[in-house]
Amino acid sequence: MDNKKIPNPNYDAIIKELVMDPAVADSQMFGMRSAKVNGKAFAGLYEGKLVLKLGQKAKDMITAGKATAFDPSGTGRAMGGWCVIDQPKTGVVKAWQTLAHEAKEFVKSTQ
Repeated sequence: MDNKKIPNPNYDAIIKELVMDPAVADSQMFGMRSAKVNGKAFAGLYEGKLVLKLGQKAKDMITAGKATAFDPSGTGRAMGGWCVIDQPKTGVVKAWQTLAHEAKEFVKSTQ
């Protein structure tokens, strides 16, 4: 199985809730499942982990050790403003939903 496409039922639950907003679509980006708002990606599932576009907050989370840089090419060139969130031990859906909504609002604010 392609590592980009490792399924995660927690991501499925988040997408199910996010697409209730008519501006959000369950889509693809770099061969991975992603969520887009008004055609712009803000979240994805990569190697079974949540990937989010949070701008400065992504940088802050990476610096604080709460996330890692998103480098889908594996070349050491991370995508600016994006981060990878590990699955927390408890409360996954709620924690990921909160961050995904923040990412959606961030991307909407940049359009």
